[in-house]
Amino acid sequence: MLLCINLSALAEDSLTVVPIRTLEKITDDLFRYQYAHHVSLILNTPEGLLITDPSSREAMVALKVELDARFKKPVRFMIYSHHHADHIGGAAVFAGEGTTIVAHEDTQKILAAETVETAKLPLPHKTFKEHMILSFGGKTIELFPVTPKTHAEGMIAMRFVEDRTLFAVDIVVIEGMAWMNLNNTRFPAHIDTIKNLEVLEFDHFASGHYRMGTKKDMREHREFLEDLRDAVQAAIDAGLSLVEAKRTIRLDKYSHFFLYDEWMSFNVEGAYRQLKSPEYGAYVAVERVVTPHEDPNNTVEIVTMCAFCHGADGIGLAPNFPNLAGQKYEYLVQSIREYRARTRYESNMSDIWLYISDQEVPGIAKYYSKLNSNEMVERVKAAEASLHKYHLEITPRPSPNNLALFTPDPNLGQGVKRTDAEVAALIAAGKEQAIQCAACHGMDGIGTEPIYPNLAGQKELYLSIQLRAMKYGERDIPSMKPFVDTLSEIDIDALAAYFASLPVVRE
Repeated sequence: MLLCINLSALAEDSLTVVPIRTLEKITDDLFRYQYAHHVSLILNTPEGLLITDPSSREAMVALKVELDARFKKPVRFMIYSHHHADHIGGAAVFAGEGTTIVAHEDTQKILAAETVETAKLPLPHKTFKEHMILSFGGKTIELFPVTPKTHAEGMIAMRFVEDRTLFAVDIVVIEGMAWMNLNNTRFPAHIDTIKNLEVLEFDHFASGHYRMGTKKDMREHREFLEDLRDAVQAAIDAGLSLVEAKRTIRLDKYSHFFLYDEWMSFNVEGAYRQLKSPEYGAYVAVERVVTPHEDPNNTVEIVTMCAFCHGADGIGLAPNFPNLAGQKYEYLVQSIREYRARTRYESNMSDIWLYISDQEVPGIAKYYSKLNSNEMVERVKAAEASLHKYHLEITPRPSPNNLALFTPDPNLGQGVKRTDAEVAALIAAGKEQAIQCAACHGMDGIGTEPIYPNLAGQKELYLSIQLRAMKYGERDIPSMKPFVDTLSEIDIDALAAYFASLPVVRE
């Protein structure tokens, strides 16, 4: 998944960063909270707080600490924009506090089905079909489905009437390219969706990702999509292949958009596929049918996309993003196939792999499993250059409305620093626990079979998150369940610290 960062968090000798975490004042009562690249809004009223899109457990754990320190009020309402877990995966942090969850009735039905994507996510308490006015604490929040339907069933927009703010996620990117190859976007109907939002009364536009904007910014993104549609349709009419269209279509008018150089060809690809074969759109029932790329050797382009999360050098860019460099080839192939089949779910990861063809999977797995070899140096350098450019463009701009956070991010251990002695004790405890892991993962953290992943040198936070996900049912691995059920919270932290402390063994 993409990561929005503060460049000051970049170490000079490493690309490891901490997630950006900001609280911005939109009006006196409405605030914009960003964690990594996901955005939630917080409405402060005399009757309590209202939150939109509780994105992830990590984001909401950090937000809860901040809200308790800043406002000292309970969260009375949460509103789901749609059912995708990357936007509502942290709802459980507030769900047990008497919080009323509001969503479209289609979102409620999808969540109630308990698929691998939505299992364990709290169900809405109040739903609607066409329109809903929520009056709370002297404020009016208008909720309505976006039309034409795009991105997800049951997707809604939210208009904070008195605060003249529109919140709509995964529809408009402010000064940015459309998401990769338009996966999970019904194109070109998506253009009309934006037009229908433009006619509403609002001054501030808050997207679910990246920057704040205005109606003018929304219009610019819509005009980009229209120009993309027209250029790609002209290429199709002229008989150009997908490869030719990707090579020739540029739309330099929008070269100031972030990710323009990196994603222009992806945007062209998505538009080409949907315009030429409307049934290819992610919205319709055949979304899991992958049409092979015309260029079977697409590894470099795809890995450049992967680098935005997993690093140009295969080292995850955030503490909760796993390292892939030197990971076992067979394990990577298996993981990709599980994401594609949705037997393993990780919001964006599962959606991304739906659009990668079968013949491309081995190339990607080979790239990362051999990333430590000399043959990859030039490719790594090229991806790294794109990555740094992306960081520069995506970093939020300074604003007088940005508020100083009262609290550190509890997910990153900034609140209580471990002493050297505490770290040593934790690693020693983890080593004792790891005896139970050795049969599959080795005491040195190197998998004993091709399908068992290497754990040595993996991110500590990532390991602890995965172990907790297995323990509490968010990730279903039958062979791991009997083991993780015996682990305490301290045991999990110790194991994660131990394997993270081990040196990575290179081929």
